[in-house]
Amino acid sequence: MWAAEMGVLTELAISHGASVLGPHAADAWMGRRFDFSTVENYVNTSGGFAETIEVAHMWRHIEGLHTALKAALAPLADEVLPHFSHVYTQGTSMYLILLGRAADDAAATERLEKIWATGALLANHREVTALIRKHGRVAGAEIVDRLTGDQITVRARTVVNAAGPWVDRVLALERVPERPTLRPTKGVHIVLRTEDFPLRTAVFLRSPSDDRVVWPTPAGDGRHVYVGTTDTDFTGSIDDVVGDEEDFAYLLEAANHTLPDAHVDSTLIVASWAGLRPLIAPAAGTSNSAASREHTITTGPDGMITAAGGKLTTARLMGAQIVDAVAEQLRDRDHVRGLPESVTASAAISGGDPGEVFRAQQAVAGAPVPPEVRGRWLRRYGGNATDLARAATRNQEQGQPIAGSVITPAEIEHAVHREMAMTVSDVLVRRTGSFFWSADGDITTIERVCDVLDTAHAYTPAQRHQQQTDYMRWIQRNRGIRTES
Repeated sequence: MWAAEMGVLTELAISHGASVLGPHAADAWMGRRFDFSTVENYVNTSGGFAETIEVAHMWRHIEGLHTALKAALAPLADEVLPHFSHVYTQGTSMYLILLGRAADDAAATERLEKIWATGALLANHREVTALIRKHGRVAGAEIVDRLTGDQITVRARTVVNAAGPWVDRVLALERVPERPTLRPTKGVHIVLRTEDFPLRTAVFLRSPSDDRVVWPTPAGDGRHVYVGTTDTDFTGSIDDVVGDEEDFAYLLEAANHTLPDAHVDSTLIVASWAGLRPLIAPAAGTSNSAASREHTITTGPDGMITAAGGKLTTARLMGAQIVDAVAEQLRDRDHVRGLPESVTASAAISGGDPGEVFRAQQAVAGAPVPPEVRGRWLRRYGGNATDLARAATRNQEQGQPIAGSVITPAEIEHAVHREMAMTVSDVLVRRTGSFFWSADGDITTIERVCDVLDTAHAYTPAQRHQQQTDYMRWIQRNRGIRTES
């Protein structure tokens, strides 16, 4: 019976363009079937993620399904690796591995730490207010510290404008643009509790409103699910981006389309976040769907290099191409020789080196911290969890969660002293991320955060109070009606 079935399947596969493998090729394939070294290398070097989707369909529809899935997933992943997992006479199930980079500000900060280690000078909360010119070309910038008001002048042979949604604002300092470079669109996510929305696996679906792809996805903490994202034209202030009732209604509709019996509404929203996609502006009169998700790198009339568009998943490619553009300018214009080749393609992110991860696993295993803290530290910090484990070994209190929170004092210290956090929002929103997974914004940690910031940056009582006020206001602007975790 099995031989007969195999004969039918073989003929069916050949009719769809397949080739028959000999026994040696089949053995080689079986030997590598569970070899995930490519995926592991990608995750280690890029700080990325690997997600999986399995779909099934009749043979006559599988090619169209595959094409549609790859097109829909392209904006969400760097690469989609498909293979057939189960094959039947009527059809097949197809397994897709998605490789991408997690959209996490802390991960971007860890990459900056690697840059700092090579000798770069970094500054946080600084704004470019003017460009300096020398012999008719851009040769530096005037910069103001947004926290202290101090002004400094930075001079450089080459200036790169990689300001994301603010690209056009910086370009305007060089020249009067004919039209905007970007057409930003707003993307919003909402967070729900698993007890209200019991989803255990990520779901790929299309919104019942406009057929856009929406992903309800379980969060790493096991207690929450986030649903996103929207994609709407944005004409407001790029310095003030939050979700609104229309965004929430759109995402709640998608959530209820996923689990109709959940009946979630705005009272069940734990948190939300919003951001802008810095899309390259399409031709006038076209929709936002026509805006390119790709990036451009151009050189202005006064020599400033501008990187516009793109997305987090192509950050490394953009970085390598920007460095190539800088090197070319230095060689051709300034006659600089001996510039080294880029190591971007092979350099692991901070905490992503397999050796560092192994040592962190050993250090965390021996640290006096609760089991749930060990797991979260390793997931979030990778090889950098060694620093947290050492802090907890020196002082056991550093590894104990702060009352009413899941984060530990060691993480706050790490954010301030290793990740350049300078405000309460830096620590809780852009480093630890606890802002997103607590309905009250993790307010029980604010005093501890302020104590560490005050020690590191010598803030005055007035500055401390202002930071607390700013953070509380930001919580209120990114929440639904719910007020308890």
